[in-house]
Amino acid sequence: MNLSYDAYSSIEYVGTQTFGGKQTDFNEIKATITATLENNKIRSPRRLSVIFKALKALNEKFNHAIPPEMPSTLPDDF
Repeated sequence: MNLSYDAYSSIEYVGTQTFGGKQTDFNEIKATITATLENNKIRSPRRLSVIFKALKALNEKFNHAIPPEMPSTLPDDF
């Protein structure tokens, strides 16, 4: 979608991780989305379709495995 995030007053990360074939618990992300939807202090309410499209774009962008070890970017390590 190539959208800028400048229009957002804040970005909040809520992660979930599921271990050993257990069912994923999405209660924390549901609560965060509900609280964000109900918060109209900074902006006017947005339609649910707009929020869904933004969440879908973020999910597609970051839907990959996290590498077990991040390479160091410090010059001393090279």
